[in-house]
Amino acid sequence: MVQLVQTCLQSVSQPGVNFLIKHAGSIFRRLFPIALRDVKSGGPLSQQYHMLPQVAEKQMFDQYEELLEWDIMGSKG
Repeated sequence: MVQLVQTCLQSVSQPGVNFLIKHAGSIFRRLFPIALRDVKSGGPLSQQYHMLPQVAEKQMFDQYEELLEWDIMGSKG
């Protein structure tokens, strides 16, 4: 009975944890562009963020994506 439970947990819990991590990762992926828009939308420092070149913003987003994919979620895609 113990072996049956261990086998079931190994085959079920790993995909469950993987799903949870990927779901949290997709939430964080959507929050980054929202945070950038929010920073640019108001406040005394927002004008400095408007001066940020589009290329630099894309580079920040790409690095964030790479960090999220490989270091946090553990896989590409």
